[in-house]
Amino acid sequence: MIDRDLIDAIHARLDECPDDWQARRELADLLEERGDLTGAACQRWMVAEGKHPYRGPVGREWWWPGCHSNCEGANRLPERVWVELPDWSERGCRRWLEAALAVALSRAGLIGQ
Repeated sequence: MIDRDLIDAIHARLDECPDDWQARRELADLLEERGDLTGAACQRWMVAEGKHPYRGPVGREWWWPGCHSNCEGANRLPERVWVELPDWSERGCRRWLEAALAVALSRAGLIGQ
């Protein structure tokens, strides 16, 4: 059985340090063990591509820089992924945006469903 507290602790770490690639690898393994194959594949894609949601300098709001955005160039999503993001996913909490990314990656055919 997967320890939900451990998953929550990893998410708390990623809220503070979204580019902790080792934490993302560990989260991917835990999600896979839990049967969330899409979530696991999404975390692995972010590690492989070096991408994570961006947190603005003011407040705690997170977002995905779009393919034509001038901010955080390394975190910009490819256009084929950006266009597949669900309408509700422009801004929000990091976990929510990563769930939206999983949907977009699946729609774009970059990860399995």
